[in-house]
Amino acid sequence: MSKNIVAILQHRAERESDKRAYTFFNEREDDQYATLRFDELDRRARAIGAELQGRGFSGKPVLLVFPDGPEFVVAFFGCLYAGCIAVPCFPLNPIRPQHGIVRFRHMATDCKAELVLTQTDYIRSAMQLMGECPLEVLCTEAIASYRSADWRCPRIEERTLAYLQYTSGSTREPYGVMVSHGNLVAQVEMGCASRLMGPESIHLSCSPLAHDLGMINGIVSPMVGLYQALVMSPWTFLVAPLRWLQLISKYDVSHAGVSNFVYEVTSRAYDAELCKNMRLESWVCAYSGAEVVRKETLDVFWTLFAPHGFRWSAQTPGYGLAEATLLVSASPRGKAPTCLNVDRGALRRGIAREAPAESPSVKTIVGCGLPLVGENVVIVDPETKRGCAEGEIGEIWVSGANVALGYWNRRDETEQTFHGYLDGEGPFLRTGDLGFLWRGELFFAGRIKDLIVVGGNHLHAEEVEQVAERGSSIVRRGRVAAFASFLNEKEDLVVVAEVDKGKSEASAKLEDEARAVGRLIADELWVPVTVILIGAGTIPRTSNGKIQRNLCKLLFESNELEVAARASSVPELGFLLRRQGFMQPRRAG
Repeated sequence: MSKNIVAILQHRAERESDKRAYTFFNEREDDQYATLRFDELDRRARAIGAELQGRGFSGKPVLLVFPDGPEFVVAFFGCLYAGCIAVPCFPLNPIRPQHGIVRFRHMATDCKAELVLTQTDYIRSAMQLMGECPLEVLCTEAIASYRSADWRCPRIEERTLAYLQYTSGSTREPYGVMVSHGNLVAQVEMGCASRLMGPESIHLSCSPLAHDLGMINGIVSPMVGLYQALVMSPWTFLVAPLRWLQLISKYDVSHAGVSNFVYEVTSRAYDAELCKNMRLESWVCAYSGAEVVRKETLDVFWTLFAPHGFRWSAQTPGYGLAEATLLVSASPRGKAPTCLNVDRGALRRGIAREAPAESPSVKTIVGCGLPLVGENVVIVDPETKRGCAEGEIGEIWVSGANVALGYWNRRDETEQTFHGYLDGEGPFLRTGDLGFLWRGELFFAGRIKDLIVVGGNHLHAEEVEQVAERGSSIVRRGRVAAFASFLNEKEDLVVVAEVDKGKSEASAKLEDEARAVGRLIADELWVPVTVILIGAGTIPRTSNGKIQRNLCKLLFESNELEVAARASSVPELGFLLRRQGFMQPRRAG
């Protein structure tokens, strides 16, 4: 297969000219609202490409500012046809506009873009994002169709940049990941070789198109792999959480997936009446990524939708990151997800050791599947740079043709992240994530940068957050941030959690809830903790919903959080015994 995305789309337009490439849906019940055929997409991409070439933007970054829909797709391929570097931007979030504005202006400055591509009915939002940024604006609808005759095919090689995928910024400022044409084709080929999808697949994308999950699964993979692509705006979840399942049922979708949190939202929205005619037998790959997959989420979702034909084996957890274009590993199609019971104490010492399900110290970890065909995944001690044995926790290192070229204009960060060597073998991508291999399968165990060391205990932020969610019925799931603070010249554990809407008024009750959360964390993890409860919708998050722990920490230390309740707790016995030297602290990888 060609390593040139433009050549592949041209081939599709010639051989599959009248075939529908993309079908778009929103929250309305009147079904699809737009479609794109391959010949139409090729023709419009040529016109945009010629216009950009004529304006001298070939080889330069171009910002894409669109709502999730057909104009975004056309503009993306138009950039590739021009030989430009597409820079997908999240549309303005009306709920949290300031965050999107800050992110957009950072991206525009970082990549030194001069042009914004947008659409006519979105120009006001685009201008709000831009502010005083000195950027030229071009609406794609204003480009005459006859311009397609002026297009000249640019020289495109395997390492030619296709686009910059900016990272989420959950732990640092966003970096532009340089994704090449070869990376894109390799990602699709590796997925097909791993039998995750094929020409017979029907895929529904529910993720933002500017996110790597939406970009690859929603736009690139269906075109390269030549399977049907249905695209639903992620905003639909806000008004119709069951809409995506209704589309799966109606169109016999075989592949669709979202994050763990969205599966939880969908389960909470379950309505027997709305779902009574829903049939999900066609759904063979319900992938889950972008965050930690929880066993209880899998259980609840399957229990609710099994009567509608949903199979346990359809659940497909995976692991990936923008620096690897998207996907690194996934459960093979038709194989039930692996749920491994491990001992918590051993896990904190950096070892995954199986434990009986009835053990009081058991923790269940959901596997992320097998590395894709052509992907090499190794686990490396991040300090000694030695390879880890099976079951030993270390940093996940990855090599493969889908690993991106590096970070845009960041030589030192690129060298540090993309040029890892193990016993002379490499280069490897150092993911910054902790994990282990167990019988060939990859398991995610936390992030190095989110490691918290309190009283000799090495804790992962995600583990603390999960305990906090169990400590109170009013703490919002997925809206908790755990971090270490050095305000008192020592490393203290702080947990900030949102409470459900309408709960912030009863301050006395909130204090009790904060104490309850603190007691559970202190007793279960053997560490002192300060718990802060804040109002719904106020915890800082990235554009794609990830909690920004670092920003939350800065707000806490500068007294900028709107605190609804606060409580501190210490372990009643374990902490005192350990402080006196009678017990050794637990450790995590």
